[in-house]
Amino acid sequence: MNFDLTDRQKEMKKALEGLLADDGAKADLADLRGQRVRPALLGLTGRLAGAGYPGLSAGDPALTVAQETVASLCPSLFLGLEYSARVFGRLVEELGSAAQKQAILPALTAGRAIGALAMAEQNTSLEKNASQTTATPAAGGLLLRGRKGPTINAPLADWLAVVATGPDGPLCCLVPADAPGLNLGPRLATVGLDGLAVAELELDGCLVPGEMTIPLGAAGPATIRAFEDQVLAVAALGVAWRAYHAARLRAKEHKSGGKPIIAYQEIGFKLAEMLTYVQSSQLLAYRAAWLREAGDREAAVTALSAKVYIAESAEKVASEAMQIMGGAGFIRGNAAEESYRDAKFLGLAGTSNEIGRMKIADTLLDWY
Repeated sequence: MNFDLTDRQKEMKKALEGLLADDGAKADLADLRGQRVRPALLGLTGRLAGAGYPGLSAGDPALTVAQETVASLCPSLFLGLEYSARVFGRLVEELGSAAQKQAILPALTAGRAIGALAMAEQNTSLEKNASQTTATPAAGGLLLRGRKGPTINAPLADWLAVVATGPDGPLCCLVPADAPGLNLGPRLATVGLDGLAVAELELDGCLVPGEMTIPLGAAGPATIRAFEDQVLAVAALGVAWRAYHAARLRAKEHKSGGKPIIAYQEIGFKLAEMLTYVQSSQLLAYRAAWLREAGDREAAVTALSAKVYIAESAEKVASEAMQIMGGAGFIRGNAAEESYRDAKFLGLAGTSNEIGRMKIADTLLDWY
């Protein structure tokens, strides 16, 4: 594979960096009162739509370049955008009907609507268990009942894709946010990713018309989880880049003994190791994208490998960045401490690192 960026990819990267140069709207995303979060996210999505970002398909080689750029500038914004456009949106694009696509996707890609995926259960892992949220037949469609755990974008969403167990197996119900019987909890305060809007939800007899359901089949939930994992891997790469750049800048500016601390071997070694983790993570993310585009049989296991490795690397890089920052890194409001808090989520979300390792091992056993 060729790692050189094409002219188109370079232009998109530059355009995205320019669009995200203003920190004002990004700061609104961290307002835990939530009064300005939705307008800020929609506004930024609309601006990014001008550069073609939300409409990039999963098979477009420019996608990973664009994702890495946005993730390194603002991980919370990145996850909000991606869970709307590339998790919820991709689910509708690849698995939905023509009518569902027409009803939802134009507003989503133009930055006029936000989507959310309600998949996580409060007390059950869906890796080997059916969803405890049920969809039972009723006049006019299916009735949803159950509770969903922390759901990204839930407080902001216009549409939610709710994964449930139906009469014929797993299915996904496309539910408007104002549907009767859909009850959102308060926005949750998270350890990191301060600008990410997360809430739990309850479904109490929420009626979904039959034409707004998507049968998933036995492999459907795993397919959706793979959509998540691809986004989370690049988010971790962005967090790692952000922490590394903050530490390198501090090491060049802060002095000890009359010279910048980057001149000391111990600091230089830390930065060298951090850069090694970041660049190897970048290569693995790009390889996973290339294999996905090529339809290679190793695409799925490489994507899992990327998710596990990059998430763990982001934690290591952020921890070392905090060490280089010293006391300044312990004060809230700098990129190193934000990355330190952000990184933890990325190994827990989607396919956890532990389950990811088991899936990689199972794949190798099947092959060899």
